[in-house]
Amino acid sequence: MPLVNKPSFLNLITALAAELGAEGFDPAVIMENPIAAAQLNPYVGMGNPNSDILMVGTEKALTVANPAHAAILAHELYLNVSHWNDLIVNYNHLTHPFDPGLLARFTPFTGFNPFSPLLFAITRALVLGHHGHTYYGLERLLMQYEAINALAPTNVMENINFHDSSFSRCFITEISARPAVNLNQAKFNLAHFFAGNRYHFMTTQAAAFYQSFRTVVLYAGKNAKYVGNAGTLNRLQIIQIFNPTLTHADIHILPDHVYYENGTGARVILCRHLSSGFGGAIPHNVALSIL
Repeated sequence: MPLVNKPSFLNLITALAAELGAEGFDPAVIMENPIAAAQLNPYVGMGNPNSDILMVGTEKALTVANPAHAAILAHELYLNVSHWNDLIVNYNHLTHPFDPGLLARFTPFTGFNPFSPLLFAITRALVLGHHGHTYYGLERLLMQYEAINALAPTNVMENINFHDSSFSRCFITEISARPAVNLNQAKFNLAHFFAGNRYHFMTTQAAAFYQSFRTVVLYAGKNAKYVGNAGTLNRLQIIQIFNPTLTHADIHILPDHVYYENGTGARVILCRHLSSGFGGAIPHNVALSIL
């Protein structure tokens, strides 16, 4: 089986790469003006595009002012489409997403593999041992999902066998493609989001891919700034990015999360952020709602 086989993802990356052309691969463009490069190169996400679970955060908690963060953003955000296109065009004949050759690709792709952000040495060093980090919360959630469904356990730090990596279970993306180290810096506004390029991209060109998952987990679901309040038009517009058939009547309210489901398309779960505080019974309870 090829590395990537989901038609909606293949079609999306191929179309985006054709639009980007050579500039999508120019590291000078990326580092000289990273914000402009981010607008030039739409952000799709990382992890396993063939999976059934889509994890959606708020935005990347990074800043270009920090050299280590800038290096991560260059790969994760500004080169995201270019990384996937290179894998699809030149390496999709491989069968192992963690093939060592994928980290040894030519500049500007050297050292990074979008099947797992933690294969990048700088990211791994920043995350390792910080158990309040979002990626460890992701691990806790998926380990509960695996236990409930009698699946082999995975972990986020796995870097040899893809099937042992938490990122083999899901694909990850963000509501906003503009990085910010905290909510105050982000200054996220739903009205601006709905009028902007990111929402347009997610609901048009990328819609078929983002709507291809069985379950979508928005781990910004406790923050109305990002998902709106229940029963509002803002909430409806957010959940319909991932399943346009959902209505307010499809809500299921549970003690620490809610989900929307009507038997057609994805179940969309809204829960608190996966960072510090995402522990105790919460991962288990949310995992019970993952299809």
